[in-house]
Amino acid sequence: MPYINGLFATQAQRLALKQTFKFIQKNDDAPYHFAKPSYREFLGSVQGMIGDRSCLMVPFYNTWLGIEPDGYTHS
Repeated sequence: MPYINGLFATQAQRLALKQTFKFIQKNDDAPYHFAKPSYREFLGSVQGMIGDRSCLMVPFYNTWLGIEPDGYTHS
């Protein structure tokens, strides 16, 4: 079973995480004080949403992104 930080991640969630990581890496408009993490660091920042561990939460600049089991990503 595919787990990220001890949380079950669907294939759609893993794809959404990869797309989010790629966006962060190629975004040159980000403020200078936001470091671009390695993929391992990025995956290490994934957390479960309080009350619903099926929604993965990942820090995204000054906010958090929620990634639902179907891959839908929202802030």
